[in-house]
Amino acid sequence: MQSTIAVSQLLRTDEVHQSIYTDPAIFDREMDMIFGKAWIYVGHDSQIPRAGDYITARIGKQSVIMVRDKSGAIHVLYNRCPHKAAKLVPEGSCGHVRKLFRCPYHAWTFQHDGTLCAVPFSKRYEGTGFDSADPRFSMPHVARVASYRGFVFASLSPDGPDLATFLGGVISSLENFCDRAPEGKVAVAGGVFRVLQRSNWKIFLENLNDTAHAQATHESSFVAARHTAQARGAEKLPFELHIIEGNGEPNSFWEQIEWSGFDYGHSYMTSIFNAPQDELSMAYRASLEKAYGAERAVSILATSRHNTTIYPSCSPHTSFQQLRVIRPLAVDRTLVEIFTFRLLGAPEGLFQRTLTYSNVVNSPSSVVMVDDVDLYNRVHEGMANETGQWVSQHRRAGFEETVGGEIKADGVSEMPIRNQFTAWKRYMSGEV
Repeated sequence: MQSTIAVSQLLRTDEVHQSIYTDPAIFDREMDMIFGKAWIYVGHDSQIPRAGDYITARIGKQSVIMVRDKSGAIHVLYNRCPHKAAKLVPEGSCGHVRKLFRCPYHAWTFQHDGTLCAVPFSKRYEGTGFDSADPRFSMPHVARVASYRGFVFASLSPDGPDLATFLGGVISSLENFCDRAPEGKVAVAGGVFRVLQRSNWKIFLENLNDTAHAQATHESSFVAARHTAQARGAEKLPFELHIIEGNGEPNSFWEQIEWSGFDYGHSYMTSIFNAPQDELSMAYRASLEKAYGAERAVSILATSRHNTTIYPSCSPHTSFQQLRVIRPLAVDRTLVEIFTFRLLGAPEGLFQRTLTYSNVVNSPSSVVMVDDVDLYNRVHEGMANETGQWVSQHRRAGFEETVGGEIKADGVSEMPIRNQFTAWKRYMSGEV
C-alpha cells in the first residue's frame, strides 16, 4: 500500500496498516508532521553547566546543538554553517567551545548564541550581496525552546501549544523525577548508552507501553536469573537478579497495573517494583524527610511509576532515574539513547543503584535489552510478508474509561498504543 492513501485509510479503531511502519514516504512525512511540529526532547540543562558547553541532538532529520551562552541562556541551534552548510561540530558529540564556534571548513566563527562573529578574507566580500549583519549568515535557531525542571525541549514549528500544555498530565512524572531529589534537582551523570535498532521508531515506543510481552520475550533472562539464584542458594534475590526476575511475574500481576493516557499520545504506568526496605533505601528516605518533612516525603515516594512516555521522543523512568530518548534515523533504523541521572542531595549509593539498573536492563550488552531488540527486528522484518496487512491493537479495546480528560485502563490493555495512534493521526492529518 502506498503512502499516497489518506491517513484515515491506514488506521482502524483497533488495528493499523503495516505500511505505517515500513513505507519510507510515510517516515518522511512523520519527520515533517510529527517531529517537525511536536515538542521534542533535546537534553538536560545539567549537561551544559558552563558558558560554551554544548551537546548535539537530533530533532527528526535535523542535527541541532544545545549550548549555554555567557548570560546563562540556553540556545538550540541548527548544526549548520550558513556558508557551505558544513556541520559545526560532529553529530553525537558534546564538549566545550571557549569563546566561539569555528567552522572546520572555512573558519567562519560564531558566538555561543549563533551570531556570526567573523569571516576570513572579509574585505573580499565588499561590494557583494554578503552582509555580516544579515541573520541568514548566522547559525539559525530552532523556532521554539522551553524547559521544565531542567528538561529542555524544542519545536521546529513556530506555532502550537506551549510546553506545559503539550505535556499535560505527564508533567507530573517530570515533577516526581525531580522531587525525588532532596535538593529538588537532578543531573545527568554516568555517560550514555546508545543502541542502534534495525526497526521503525514506533515499535520501540509501543513496547514501552506493552506489559503483555514480558513473560514471553524475557523468558530466557528471567529463567536464568532464577537458576542463578538457586545455584547460589540465595534466600533473597540480589538486586541485580531481582530486576531481571520481575519480568516472570504471572498474568494476574500485569493485569493489576494501571495505565493513564493523555492528549498528544502521552501515557504512564504504575510501578512494577515495590520500594525496597534495605539500609540504603532507609537512608535515602531519611534524606527526603529532612528536606521536605515526613508527610511530603511519603507523598513523593508514593508516586511510583515505571515507564512514562512523552510522545514521540522520550521516556523518563522516575523510580530508577533514567531517561530513554528516541532518535529516528530511517524507516528501519532507530537510535535509542539511555541517560542516567543523579538525585542531588541523595546518598551516593542510590546513584550506584541507578547505574546497576541501567547496566542490567538497558545497556547494549544487557541480557534484557537484547531480548527486546531482537523482537523489534523480528516484528519489523515480519511486516515485509504480504499475508496479513494489518497489525492488531485489539487487546481490551473499548474497555478503557475517560475520567477528567485522563484515559484509564488496566495493565494489559493496548490503550496507550491506541492513544499514540490517535495522536499520530492528528499530527499526520495536520489537525495539531
